[in-house]
Amino acid sequence: MKLKSVADELKDEIADIIACFIEHKHKGSEVTRELFKNLYQGIYDTFNQAVKAISKNDEQAAEQVMNRKSELKSYVDTILSRKSTHLGSKKEDDLKLARMEISLLQSMHRFYFFSRNTARLVLPEEISS
Repeated sequence: MKLKSVADELKDEIADIIACFIEHKHKGSEVTRELFKNLYQGIYDTFNQAVKAISKNDEQAAEQVMNRKSELKSYVDTILSRKSTHLGSKKEDDLKLARMEISLLQSMHRFYFFSRNTARLVLPEEISS
């Protein structure tokens, strides 16, 4: 499978979830939107670094992808912590929003791991573990 086709599939999956947000007019809180924006930017950057790593056999770019793990995990953990309050709600809109945001997180998570696994191909085995 080609890298571009996998990336396109992941991008389409995220776009479908975003379209669902728009269709249902769910915005979430300002804080959550900012967290998602930062997470997206981090994943976008790591994907570009992974492409650079694989296309130019650039170990430094690959290491940069690997080093973003804790930063991106922090965004995910914070978003999930905020979502846990919505999951206890009985309001249908809160639950729909929480489900969509969790779906988006799962897709973004897959995109990062795709980038990370791609970058690993460039790194020596002792570093990539």
